[in-house]
Amino acid sequence: MTTRILSLCLSGATILLCISVFFFRAPRLTLETQARGASIGIPGITKMYGAVVRNAGIRPVKVTVCDAVTDAMQREIGVRHAIERRNESTGQWSVFWQIPRAEWCRPYPTGIVKGEISEAWLWPGQVLQTGEIAIQASDGLALNDRLRFVVYPYDTAGQAVLGEAFVVDERPTR
Repeated sequence: MTTRILSLCLSGATILLCISVFFFRAPRLTLETQARGASIGIPGITKMYGAVVRNAGIRPVKVTVCDAVTDAMQREIGVRHAIERRNESTGQWSVFWQIPRAEWCRPYPTGIVKGEISEAWLWPGQVLQTGEIAIQASDGLALNDRLRFVVYPYDTAGQAVLGEAFVVDERPTR
């Protein structure tokens, strides 16, 4: 598709079309939930969940990120996110877990030593990660609850990228 658009751009009659495609087309960010096996010391919990935001568009997108140094003295760049739970009786999604906006990217023990909120270009094909969490170990969840990641890539309210639902398939065995 991109090759075809580029070849059309070479003809003089389609310059305006090319300008509109490359410069005025809405960004296309996608969100993929990932699970990996992990042993974190909670009996019954064998997975950690995270999400990856990908620029699947044809132009770079400016996003708001947390540029941080962790307690392991490693640089980490992440994007603000939340996890929503679906209410099966109403079909509505509501926030189950999130770091409040005012506390996001701030230092905390065994996590961020230094953090700075800034803007960064996310180039086509480039990804940002949310960090991992064993959300299924949280109080208030039950087996078969449906959750999804929500990412806020811009520093404006209401603009979010929604992930696919995943099912809580394990709980702590206390």
